[in-house]
Amino acid sequence: MDSPLWTGIYASFQEVPSSANAYDGEEWQRAIMARIERWHSAVAQALPLPPTPERGTLLAALIAGMGSSRCSVLDIGGGGATTLLQVRASLPEVSLAWTVVEREAVCSAASRVVREPGLQFTSIIPTESSADIVYMGSSLQYFDNWQDILQSAAHAATRFVLLEDVPAVSCASFAAAQRYYSGSIPTWFISHDELMSQANRSGLKCVLRDRFRASILGDWNGYPMENFPETHRVGLASTFLFKVAAMNTNKDE
Repeated sequence: MDSPLWTGIYASFQEVPSSANAYDGEEWQRAIMARIERWHSAVAQALPLPPTPERGTLLAALIAGMGSSRCSVLDIGGGGATTLLQVRASLPEVSLAWTVVEREAVCSAASRVVREPGLQFTSIIPTESSADIVYMGSSLQYFDNWQDILQSAAHAATRFVLLEDVPAVSCASFAAAQRYYSGSIPTWFISHDELMSQANRSGLKCVLRDRFRASILGDWNGYPMENFPETHRVGLASTFLFKVAAMNTNKDE
């Protein structure tokens, strides 16, 4: 029987027993490259329909609802830009400018195989950005300083910040060790109230809250956390759509 996917309740990343530089390792890069390959294969098999995504997202619907022929997205923790490929398949007539923020090793590897119009990779969240949308899909929880990252996202966006697959909990935020191949990585389970407070301080207004359903170890019914107290279990992860305060925007609504 496999060991639990997450273990321990810690106050900080520093307390979590984890593998060093996991995101710079070859296993993570191989996983990203494999996902890119699966997507291209799915596109070829699905035509003329869009392929079935590995993970659902509201991003294409959000962009369509904005009613513009152009949209810029800052994708923090965007891996190999497969979300861009997914959105582009759904919105073929929208011109997309897409920036992925990732580890340097991932940027180097992915940029050699994903060559899409308007796509660029960077290892640093831009301090000066005019992205219509900042998007984070299952990535906020892997930043030690998630509060600062959310604030940076708010400053980089002109219209919306969309967070998906957030392991939000009703208790106080806590860190845990996530099983990662033969080792482990630290991850946050983020307090809903703490997330809302940080968003408010960052000039964000929550306009949508929903549950996010994804397959975890083949199960669609939420995070397998039976080894945690009920008060610390996620169930289904969450989606949060924030609107940027008018004072921070430089584009018309």
